[in-house]
Amino acid sequence: MQNKEQFRVKTITDNYKVATFKYLETLERQRKIPKMAIIFESLILDAGVIAVCTLTAIYFYFKRSWTYWKKRNVAYVEPTFPFGNFSDVILQRRTIGEAFKRLYDQLDGEKYAGTYMFTKAGFLFRDPEIIKNVLVKDFSNFHDRGFYINEEREPLSGHLFLLPGNKWRNLRVKLTPTFTSGKMKMMFQTLVDCGQELAECLTETANNEEVIEIKDVVARFSTDVISSCAFGIQCNCLKNPDAEFRQWGRKIFQPSIKDSLAGFLSFMVPALLDIVKLRVLDKNVAKYFRNMVEDTVNYREKNSIQRNDFMQLLIQLKNKGVIDTEYKNSHQNGHTTMEEKSDDNMMIEDHGREYPQGEVLPIGNMKINSMSELRRLAGVKSMGDAECPTLLDIEICSEQDDPRQRPNFGVKCKIFELDACQGIGKVCLVYLHKSECELLKREDPKIWLLDRSFEWHYLAADFMQYFRMMLVHQVYYNLNSRHIIYFSAMSMNCLAAQSFVFFAAGFETSSTTIQFCLYELCINPDIQERVRQEIDEILNQHDGKITYEAVQQMGYLDKVVSETLRKYPPLPMLNRECTQSYQVPGTDIVLNKGDLTVIPVLGLHHDPKYYPNPEKFDPERFSEEEKAKRHHYVYLPFGEGPRICIGMRFGLMQTKVGLISLLSKYEFSVSKETPIPLVMEPKSIILSPVGGMHLQIKKRVK
Repeated sequence: MQNKEQFRVKTITDNYKVATFKYLETLERQRKIPKMAIIFESLILDAGVIAVCTLTAIYFYFKRSWTYWKKRNVAYVEPTFPFGNFSDVILQRRTIGEAFKRLYDQLDGEKYAGTYMFTKAGFLFRDPEIIKNVLVKDFSNFHDRGFYINEEREPLSGHLFLLPGNKWRNLRVKLTPTFTSGKMKMMFQTLVDCGQELAECLTETANNEEVIEIKDVVARFSTDVISSCAFGIQCNCLKNPDAEFRQWGRKIFQPSIKDSLAGFLSFMVPALLDIVKLRVLDKNVAKYFRNMVEDTVNYREKNSIQRNDFMQLLIQLKNKGVIDTEYKNSHQNGHTTMEEKSDDNMMIEDHGREYPQGEVLPIGNMKINSMSELRRLAGVKSMGDAECPTLLDIEICSEQDDPRQRPNFGVKCKIFELDACQGIGKVCLVYLHKSECELLKREDPKIWLLDRSFEWHYLAADFMQYFRMMLVHQVYYNLNSRHIIYFSAMSMNCLAAQSFVFFAAGFETSSTTIQFCLYELCINPDIQERVRQEIDEILNQHDGKITYEAVQQMGYLDKVVSETLRKYPPLPMLNRECTQSYQVPGTDIVLNKGDLTVIPVLGLHHDPKYYPNPEKFDPERFSEEEKAKRHHYVYLPFGEGPRICIGMRFGLMQTKVGLISLLSKYEFSVSKETPIPLVMEPKSIILSPVGGMHLQIKKRVK
C-alpha cells in the first residue's frame, strides 16, 4: 500500500516537472519571438491609439481647411465634422437643392458666401446682379460647369450639358439651329399625337373617377415624345408601361450604389475615376443607347428615310456639319419627303422683338486685305471670347456692279442692342464677286459660304441666342481671294451623346413639371378652372385642334407653367467652375481658377424679397407688370446666358401640350393619398415627391 502511494506521488511530481519544463520552454520561445505591438504590450491597444491619433489628425485637418473662407472675410455657415455643410444630403435626409436653399436662407443679407462639402470649398452667389455678371457679362470666366467628363471611356458623356470650353462652344454653334421656332413647328405634330394618346389612355380611369399615380403616367408620355423625336422610334410606353425603352430609361435615374459612388467621386476627386476606371453611367445603359442610335442612323441612311425630328437634324450634322434650312412636308406616292423652306424672320427675332438695324461705316475706296483690318475699321474687338461678337454676311455681286469700285463704298452693319450681354453685336455686310464664289464651290464641295443664295442664316438661325453665347468663329477673310468657313462633321459617338442628353434632360424635367403643375391646380381649383376656360376658348378658335399657334396664344397657361417652374425648378441649382481668376465685382474677393461656384435657384425662387409669400401658388406673379418689378436674374429655371438650356422651348412646348391634352378633357382633384405638404425624395437631384403623386381624375362635364 505504501509503495502504491509512493508511486502515485512520484508520478504527480514527474508530471509537474514535465508541465513546468514545457511552460518554461514556451516562455523561452516567446521571449525569442519579436513583439507585434509597437507602443504598448497589447496589439489591440496599439491599434486603438493609432486610430485615435489618425482621427484626431483628420479632424484638425478638416478644422484647418474650414478656415479658408474666414481668412478671406467671406460669410459662411459653420460646417460640421466630417460632412461640412451637407451632412443632410450625404445622409440622404434632404435633397441637394433644399440644402442649398437652407444655406441661402441662413445667409440672408449676404451677396455671396462660402460653403464646404467635406474639406472642398465652394462659393455661393446670392445677389442677382452678381449672378447676372457670372452668367452673362463675365461668362468667359465661368463657361464650364465643373463636372467630370471622359469621352474616351464614356462616349455618352460628351454631350452639350457637360462639355467644357471650346468643345462646348463648337457644338453649341452646330446645335443652336435645331431648336429654332421653325424646328419646333416641324416636331410639333409628334407632341400632339403623343398628347392625344395620353388623354386616351386615361379615359377608363376617368370614367370610374379613380385615383391615379400621375407621375408614372406623364413620365410615359414624356418617354414617348422624346423617344420619337430624339431616337426616331415608337416605343408606345403609354400603352405598354413595360416597354424596353422605358425600362432602360428608368435605369438612368435609378443608379446603383457603384454608380452613386462614381458620381460622388466625380465631384470630389474626379482624377480618381480615371485611375480606378469607374464609370458614372452604367456600362449596359450606355451600350443600349449607343447601339440604338447607330442602328437608327444606319437604317435611315440605308433606306433613305427622313422624318421631322431631332434625329434627322443630327444626321444632317453628321453628314454635312450643318443644319439645312427649315423644312416643310410634301407627300409623293405615299412617302414623306423634305423640302427646304426659308424663314428670314429668324435672323433678327428674339421672342418676337424687333431690333434696330442700320449704320454704314465709311471706308471709301480703301483696300481691305484682311479680316483684322476690317474688324478694326468696324470698331469691333478681337476674336475669341470677345465682348462684342461679330458675324459677317456676304453680298454677292457681279463684276459689272462691284460696290468696291464705288467712290463711297462702305461696309453696312446691322446693329443689335442686346439686353442679355449688355453689349453690341455687329453683323457686317461684305462683298464678293459671283465668280469668286463659284470658284470656291468648285474647288471644295465641303465649303459653305455665308451668302444669301445659300440661306446663310441657318448657321445662326436664332441670332439673339447666337449673340448671347458670344460665339465668335476664328475665320479669316481676304476680299480679293477667299472667303470660306469649314464645318466639321459630327461623329457617331457625338451624335449618340446628344440624343442621350436630349432624352435624359427632356424626359424627367418635363414630366415632373407636369405633375407639380397638376398638383397645384388640384390645391387651387379656381386656378384650374381659369386655365381650362382659356384652353376651351382658344381651342374653339382653332376648330378644337391643338396647334402651335393656339399654344402660343394661351397666356394664362404660360403664367401657370412659369409659376410651377418657380416653385419647383427641375434643376434647383446651377453649377459653374471658375475658369480663370475672377474678382467678384465691388469686392476684394478673388476666385481662383478651378473654384466651384453655385447659384441656388431654389433659394432665389423662394426668397420673399422677390416673391412675397413664396409658398403660395400665384400665376399673376408672371404678369408683365409684376415681372417688371423684380430683377430678371431671380428666375432661372432654365439657367441664363450662353449656357441657357438649349431645349427650353421644346421642354415648355412639351409640358404645355401635355397639360392641354389633360385639362381639356379631365378634371383633377386631391385624394386621401395626395401628399400635403409635399416631401421631396432626398436621393433625387431633380425635385421629385416621395412616393409619387396620387390625384383623383374624372371626366369633364361640359
